[in-house]
Amino acid sequence: MLIDTATVVVLGLSATAKYVVREANQLGAICWGLDTKKGATYYSNCLHHAQVVTEQELLDLLETTFRAKNEPIFVCPTSDEWVDFIARTPIFKEDWLHVDPPYLDGSYREVADKNRLQQLAMELNLAYPKSITFIVGESVPDLTDLQFPLFCKPSDRVGLADVMQGKKGWILSKATDLQAVIAIQKLQGVALMVQEIIEGAEQNIKVLAAVGNGKGEMVTSPWTGTKVRQYPPQFGSGSLVVQSEETQLERIAKIIIQHTQYQGFLALEAKYCDRRKDLFIIEINTRPSLWFSATTASHAKLVGYWMNTFDQIALSTVFPKSDTKVIWRYGYKDIYARLKTGKSNFSFPQKSVKIYAVWDKNDLKPFFYDLWNGLSKLFKRF
Repeated sequence: MLIDTATVVVLGLSATAKYVVREANQLGAICWGLDTKKGATYYSNCLHHAQVVTEQELLDLLETTFRAKNEPIFVCPTSDEWVDFIARTPIFKEDWLHVDPPYLDGSYREVADKNRLQQLAMELNLAYPKSITFIVGESVPDLTDLQFPLFCKPSDRVGLADVMQGKKGWILSKATDLQAVIAIQKLQGVALMVQEIIEGAEQNIKVLAAVGNGKGEMVTSPWTGTKVRQYPPQFGSGSLVVQSEETQLERIAKIIIQHTQYQGFLALEAKYCDRRKDLFIIEINTRPSLWFSATTASHAKLVGYWMNTFDQIALSTVFPKSDTKVIWRYGYKDIYARLKTGKSNFSFPQKSVKIYAVWDKNDLKPFFYDLWNGLSKLFKRF
């Protein structure tokens, strides 16, 4: 079912944004892509318009170009920085813009902030890794109750992209390793979480994509999969994700959405512990994640289901089940991850369809830009 008239303003031009604009375009929506810098999606032919803007220029565009439109305007952030921008900017609370309510009242932090997610997991009796949170420069954590190696990561990554450089955190092999982390000047005043590392291979990591309706329910069945490899290896973003049935992860997501009454995109990541035989929550993103294009290949229509939650359109919310599973790859990054970690012993489904993070034979420019930009960054690290 196509949309008669609607505009989707996608904040962010990374590979993640390409998922949103492609699916919204397929639904018939007009897509605008805006960001403070160019990314792969800047070059996508699925966009009606792409523009690099300052935050003030974005606000001016909303006033001069979008306010007068006689059609629904949906705003979808595709990075944590843009979620934070929406949360602290009053114009997004105006009723002519359709924005996920948890951004507007700040309740998204209940699941997006890792420290608060830990507290929520304890309240709901869900497994969460043993963790200690502290403020850099204000206190030094007592790690005696945790066993090395440990993983150290920001409780909230907003504003730390130049520090993290694609990493999710730092591995601590011994207590003195923490000193090197807290010595980083840009981390002063930042909340860091030191956490036990859940035992098991990377393929023990399970992921889930869903949309909450704000009434304690998912609008359709969630999409679930296995994160077979990551870039960078061990603690990075997925480079190879394979669709799989994950009933325990679905149960966890339903409990969280029911309790929080969450509305909007939700990406849940958890890891199965071989020793304790349980699935431990790792993190939740309150926006589309990089691998969400796998859901498009499964005909899940999550962008359409997300738009449905604002009661402006009415798309069918039936998630078709199929024996054919989706294999999602981030091309050159997965090649690097495979070289670093070796061949996985994961059992791939017999019936499968492949889809890529950026590669699309009908939309080639984003791929060539992303390949050039990504390899340039990779070479600079060596």
